[in-house]
Amino acid sequence: MDQGIISRQVVVEGDKVAFEAGELVAIERVQPNPQNPAYKYVVFSSRLQKWFQLSDNDIRPAQLQQPQQAAPAQVPSMQAPPRQPVPQSVGRPAPRSAAPRWRKIVIIGLAILVIAALAVGITLWLGKSKKKTPSTTWTSTGGAVTTFNVGPFAYDSTHNVLYAGCANNPAPNVYEGKGVWKYDGTTWTDTGGAVSSLGVESLAYDSVHNLLYASLRNSSTRASSGVWKYDGTTWTDTGGDMSSRGAAGPLAYDSAENLLYAAPAKQSVWKYDGTTWTAAGGAVSNFSVQSLAYDSVHNVIYAGCMDPATSTCKGVWKLKGTTWTDTGGGLAAATSNVIWSLSYDSVHNMLYAGTNFHGVWKYDGAKWTDTGGGVTKFTVPALACDTANNLVYAGTDDNGVWRYDGSTWTDTGGGVAKLTSASLLYDAAHKVLYASASLNGKGQGAWKLTQVSGP
Repeated sequence: MDQGIISRQVVVEGDKVAFEAGELVAIERVQPNPQNPAYKYVVFSSRLQKWFQLSDNDIRPAQLQQPQQAAPAQVPSMQAPPRQPVPQSVGRPAPRSAAPRWRKIVIIGLAILVIAALAVGITLWLGKSKKKTPSTTWTSTGGAVTTFNVGPFAYDSTHNVLYAGCANNPAPNVYEGKGVWKYDGTTWTDTGGAVSSLGVESLAYDSVHNLLYASLRNSSTRASSGVWKYDGTTWTDTGGDMSSRGAAGPLAYDSAENLLYAAPAKQSVWKYDGTTWTAAGGAVSNFSVQSLAYDSVHNVIYAGCMDPATSTCKGVWKLKGTTWTDTGGGLAAATSNVIWSLSYDSVHNMLYAGTNFHGVWKYDGAKWTDTGGGVTKFTVPALACDTANNLVYAGTDDNGVWRYDGSTWTDTGGGVAKLTSASLLYDAAHKVLYASASLNGKGQGAWKLTQVSGP
């Protein structure tokens, strides 16, 4: 290591004196600055505890050495000083004793990252293995339908209106048709018109043409009153062959083909194109159809069928175009004589069937499987799917509404516990499930299960 004598006072930023003229200092090394080769002497200032690069004008070596390149591990790179007498300072390398400390900090940091990654992975795994179910609560919709037998339901998502068929039960085994009522989330209003004194078997909403369809009957005589349509103001009879056929039954609307399907008692399945009713025909022509559902993904109509001559269940058939096909499987043999309800989950491509004393079954397009669980021996007249949370709701006779998460059935309890719920509808936009409620045939109005937290 050479020595040098400071030729003149060296002042840096903030008027701080780094070196005094005549001061004897040790030259650590000679390393020309790439940006300004004149600054080539690396000298340490004991006053400021920093390293500087000085030029020939700042220092006079007492004994010069040939320039040499220092080892990278010992010499940090230094920025070129400005072209003026005051050189730019460079940071002093950390002492050797600090290296182990930094290695220790790096190791600890990596360990923390690994632990955090494991925690996230475990959380995701637990989330998949145990799906979260939304927290919900039941409340009565109240209003004018509080004492009515309410249902079936249909929903107009464009105008956020719930429609419900209603009846009154003034005395045991006495029913008075009350037509169709609508609910805006706060108030129930009678749609009135020609259907105001009729009983309602089924409802279906055509969102393309903003039309509500209702299959109707005379509550006293049980005779069919055909299928009517409502444009938001006026009720009109669709007429045709449907007016003279057996008691009105389930409805389903095919939005892709703009066709309404109806199943009058013991009269197979009929379809309506907005003007004319025609028989769907095919293999189910002699069956009685108790339930219908529409699969919008595959453009398929499903029908729960029974042989009226023998009162035996014929399972679920599907209509694609003009061809009926039996979905087969063990459903028909295991479900007594009636499939009361059908509901299709278009997101997970799963059809659910509510049976008579045999709970709920599901169909994945290839086979039927009993969902079992708490509803396995229940009669299930109503089903509804919450596709966002992959949940299925089942309305039962005398056992309230149950919820299925793909593996387990749970009683939703609340105000509908132990009641009969013959109608359900799920409003996905507002995360609300609507349910009818009755006790021993006496109407308890309409209730709603509102999601208060959850996914």
